[in-house]
Amino acid sequence: MSNTNQNNIGKLTYLKLNKMKKPLKELLARIEVKSVKFHRGHDGMQGLNCKLYVDGKFVADVYDDARGGCFDYNQYVRGKFHKFDWMGTLEAYDLRYTIDIGDEWDSKHNWDSIVDIKVNEAQRLKDAKKGVMVQGVGSTYSIVGFNYTIPNCIKKWGKDVIVKELQGIVDKKVSEGKEILNTKYLSEIGVKV
Repeated sequence: MSNTNQNNIGKLTYLKLNKMKKPLKELLARIEVKSVKFHRGHDGMQGLNCKLYVDGKFVADVYDDARGGCFDYNQYVRGKFHKFDWMGTLEAYDLRYTIDIGDEWDSKHNWDSIVDIKVNEAQRLKDAKKGVMVQGVGSTYSIVGFNYTIPNCIKKWGKDVIVKELQGIVDKKVSEGKEILNTKYLSEIGVKV
């Protein structure tokens, strides 16, 4: 048998033993958090409460007391236990990611980090309607706009006035080399981004 055939057989065996895992974005598409509420936790840190849904079905109430450690997942609601295969759901997905803090090291997502991703995503969608979201350092951003949400400002002062004001903010920030994060929402209301 030639070396090429042996290499191909080796690759096939490797692929069979290590089945290709689905990308994380497919798992994230199945997950939703609702009723996200933040509260002051231990030493002023931000804790959270939310409801976790997978494939549209309620799975658990999630609670983070902000004291460190893992989130609490309460599957008992009104005396009913909501059964869910926690580990089986994760097995089919590639949960690896790399952290770079001077040195690079590999880690894996778990339920806490996945819930955190979805909570941050929900918060960004909510913040998109508060003003122009300007990229900061890393994953941070600032919101430049009004004391009220954009929809409330439009109701109060009219769409033309608010779009013109937002357009001025966008133009200024873009000319400063800043990245605008909520371009989709701003475009939907008529701001040219």
